[in-house]
Amino acid sequence: MARRMHLRKGDRVVFVGDSITEQRMYTNEVEAYLVQRFPRLNLTFFNAGWAGDTAAGGSRRLERDILALRPTVVTVCYGMNDGGYGYTPVSTVAANFRRHLTDIVWRLRRRGVRVV
Repeated sequence: MARRMHLRKGDRVVFVGDSITEQRMYTNEVEAYLVQRFPRLNLTFFNAGWAGDTAAGGSRRLERDILALRPTVVTVCYGMNDGGYGYTPVSTVAANFRRHLTDIVWRLRRRGVRVV
């Protein structure tokens, strides 16, 4: 069974997340693979990772730091900092994370951005 490629020619891919994204390790690997494997797609990549960020922070900076780059595809990688490293009940942490992540995905999709 053939699988449809998620990326299209000329896509502008934005990686958004916390320090794991900002450090550019997995993002560089993804970019290098895609550029070498599919050079005719002529993809453009941007890194909007921010150390210490959370899904709530990503939601707040969505317009300024992500949508301003005019992405057609966005990868979202949050979660490491969303627990707050404190005594907040797990159910509250999970609900807040889910709410902010859903907001990010909904706002991106509303603008026609494909989300990974």
